[in-house]
Amino acid sequence: MITFSKALLLFATMITAICTSLLLKSKPSLRKGYSPPHRITLILTFFLALLGAILTLALDFRESLPYYVMLIITTASITVLSLHIGPRGRGLLLCSILMWQLMILYDQVPEACIALGEGTQMTRFMVKNGVWEFGAAHNPSYNPLPTVAFIITALDYATSLPWYNWFLVFSVFYLSLIVAYDLTIFSLTKEVTGSSTAGILAILLLTLTPQTNPLMHPYQWSGNLLVLISSLMFIRAVSKRRRAENAKICMIVSFASAMLAHATAGMSTFLPFMAIMVGYFSLHALKSKEPSAIAVVNLRSSVLFTGALLLVIALARAVHTSGYVEYILPSLSAFFRELFFPEAIGPAGEAWYPLYERAGINPIQAYAWVLAPSLATALILTDLLKKKVEFWHLTLYVTAIVFIASAYLQAAFSHAPTVKFNRLAYVWIPFMIPMGALALVRVLKGGRLIGVVSLALVLIAAPIATHDPNVSWRQYAEIRGGRATLSIADLTEAHSLLQLLDNVSEKLYIRSLECKGYAYLPSGERVEVLRNSLEEALNTIAFIHDIKLPKLQKLTIVDREFSKVYDSERSSVFMSK
Repeated sequence: MITFSKALLLFATMITAICTSLLLKSKPSLRKGYSPPHRITLILTFFLALLGAILTLALDFRESLPYYVMLIITTASITVLSLHIGPRGRGLLLCSILMWQLMILYDQVPEACIALGEGTQMTRFMVKNGVWEFGAAHNPSYNPLPTVAFIITALDYATSLPWYNWFLVFSVFYLSLIVAYDLTIFSLTKEVTGSSTAGILAILLLTLTPQTNPLMHPYQWSGNLLVLISSLMFIRAVSKRRRAENAKICMIVSFASAMLAHATAGMSTFLPFMAIMVGYFSLHALKSKEPSAIAVVNLRSSVLFTGALLLVIALARAVHTSGYVEYILPSLSAFFRELFFPEAIGPAGEAWYPLYERAGINPIQAYAWVLAPSLATALILTDLLKKKVEFWHLTLYVTAIVFIASAYLQAAFSHAPTVKFNRLAYVWIPFMIPMGALALVRVLKGGRLIGVVSLALVLIAAPIATHDPNVSWRQYAEIRGGRATLSIADLTEAHSLLQLLDNVSEKLYIRSLECKGYAYLPSGERVEVLRNSLEEALNTIAFIHDIKLPKLQKLTIVDREFSKVYDSERSSVFMSK
């Protein structure tokens, strides 16, 4: 049986081979323009994407047949339009992409309008106390300041919406994060490829890559956003003499902010050092005379100083907080220990399996994970064969692939049963997106048959990506054990029960309707658990208001020794006589 980890390699090899072949055979078309049919198609695409976003947010529309039909049509239309729309229509096309992203990344607005996730207890602490203390961190690596919690706290004070309100979190903060990430990946792609079309397609590829979904871990991806801005400024500072000093200042400020947002930002300190290595390789091994490579080698002392400065900022944060000692360094130590000393992993026969394999996720999901990296690999291979590889393409690609490949090297050396494809690897995938987008532009313009095949590669990824647990909130909840969906009735009943708990000091017992769910053990075994929406509602209210609940004993058999103190259609509460 093919596991998800093996499917990643299988699909990556297949897509890279196909795209390399298409790139070698493609003959770019010179046709350009912005004709009236394209304008009409653009307007229709915008309204179709807008309708899809509205239906996704308002109704139980996601993962239905009409949803997938609408998704494929809008994906195809956006992809084709990106090749033809000029500057006048680019704004409306970007708005269409944003609506299309809402279809993919969002789901129906919850009835209770409550949005809680990892790290929300830090937001609650800030709102409640008005200050931040290191001991309140979700884990020590979020110190000295959890930036996302700080932003949401500020929005809580600035608006009339509470910090846990869905519209505040998703409609204000998350939507702003998506727009900022879109504009940044567009700018980075345009900087290194010189193509606005590639910039638009970079947004499309980013959205179709499940492991780069910014909504699943906003702390990490807000930090990664700042890393991309810092990298963009670094490229501009090295490649252009004009306003280079301003670019350096922006780079340092962005990187320092990224380090505050999330510890994985420290990985970007490798980029300046990798640029020098690739510069020497380009000049000597490839015999390239590209200005960017020459500039990096000629300015190697300045580039090394920049890298050292970024490293000092990263180390300063590590020294200032205990997070690196207590959280980050042990993770890095475990990685190298498993890589070079596999016998020290643990008792014989003990194995760890990633969540996707424990949950039995269909290996077909790996297709969407590797589409963008495979396109980027095909571009680099093609350009190397033609000896026309661009310096920044090669620099960004090599820097990213070193960390992505390390997960597989670790598994190979340690003879582990599966691959630990962790965040230290996939935070580098956005650095591959620009090359993947440029490869997509070339094959889409490479002739009618080649264009159809390459468009099909993208269209296949769209429904697969939307069904991935890293994108679909429904699938994520399913593999986490089928978390109950809260309703207004659940919250109303929970409030009534909380009042009862305040007035009754005796031991209470609850009997309620429960639904079956399941969870996964580290060994991969699936176990059945019972879930109850009322219990979820009680825990949610207690968390929001920071209330410690007395434990309610579950009651299965009722006899004369118990008296009923609360009753509804779905649950009853008893206490001993």
